[in-house]
Amino acid sequence: MHNYSWAGNLSAPYTLESRYERGVDTTANGIVVYPPSNKTGRRLCGGAVEFTVATVPTNVGVILRRTLDYGVPHQQANVSIRVNSRDTWTPVGVWYTAGSNAVAYSNPSSETGPITPTLEVSNRRFRDAEFLLSRLLTANATTVHVRIEHAGGSVLQPLWPGHVWPSGSACWADLDIAAFAYLLP
Repeated sequence: MHNYSWAGNLSAPYTLESRYERGVDTTANGIVVYPPSNKTGRRLCGGAVEFTVATVPTNVGVILRRTLDYGVPHQQANVSIRVNSRDTWTPVGVWYTAGSNAVAYSNPSSETGPITPTLEVSNRRFRDAEFLLSRLLTANATTVHVRIEHAGGSVLQPLWPGHVWPSGSACWADLDIAAFAYLLP
C-alpha cells in the first residue's frame, strides 16, 4: 500500500500493549504462555483514511485486512473505491465490527433474582477484520484507491440499562491494514 493519508478528527498515534484471543496467556504458576505485543495506531472519530493498493489485472478480488483496537466498541465505516485512477468514488459497502472487549457480567442469587451487572473488560484488544472487494469491482485493475470514511452517527448501545460508554468511544481504530489480491492458480 502507498499514498496513505488521514483527514478529519484524528487522534495522536498511540501504542497498545495487548494480545489476540488465543487462549490462556499466563498459567496459575505465573508462567507466561502467550506474551503481549505492541502495536501503534490511531483513532478516527470523523473523517476518512485513504490509501492505494497495487494489484494485477488478473485478480479475482481484493481483500482488505485490518488489525483493530477492540477496546473501541462497534466500529463502523463506509468503504468506497476508485479503480485505475478514475475520477469518481464508487461506494462498495459498510465495514462494521460489532462488539468490543467489554461485557456485562451478572450472577444473580436465584433464577429470578435481581441482576447487578458489572463491567468486565478483557485484556485482549487485538482483533483482525476483513472486507472483500469483489472481482466485479477490481477485475483489470492495476491500482485500487480505497477510502474508509468513519460513519459518524454510530449508535453505541449500552451494555445494560443505564450503562454509558466513555467519551470518544464512537470511533474507527486502525493499528494496521493490509491488502491481498486473490489470484487463480
